[in-house]
Amino acid sequence: MWEEYRYRHDMVWRLAFRVTAVAAALLIAPFLADESVRRNVTWALVFLPVLAIVVILGGMFVLQSELGHLDHIKNAYRCAQNDALSYLPQPDCWTPHPLPPKPSRFRPLSWLRSVKFGERVYAYLTALLLLALVYVGLFVGVWYDKVLNGH
Repeated sequence: MWEEYRYRHDMVWRLAFRVTAVAAALLIAPFLADESVRRNVTWALVFLPVLAIVVILGGMFVLQSELGHLDHIKNAYRCAQNDALSYLPQPDCWTPHPLPPKPSRFRPLSWLRSVKFGERVYAYLTALLLLALVYVGLFVGVWYDKVLNGH
């Protein structure tokens, strides 16, 4: 069961990294295009950043499925772990366990400990999506003419 848990967890991380790498490559591709490519494809360069948005949305869709599998195996793994450690007091293994309280020192990001792994990954991909949307808006509205004409 540990191998399945580790596989699912790694799958989510790999998905996030791959979506980021592909989206970043598609977003900067118009700026890296050769002068002759820019002249020949003109508005088609705008579709590369739009494709980055499609990739991010597709990644979020796949992530939803993978997080469901990860949650299922995580719950089963924790129940098996509780059964193996039956000599310890055990809460209900199918409910989320709150983290123990920390000392009251000032910690600016202490709220982040209460956010689930899947929510963090979704927040990251959502931020990436929003940045890509802003980028496409700026690219079409401001940079496109400069990139194509070299001004």
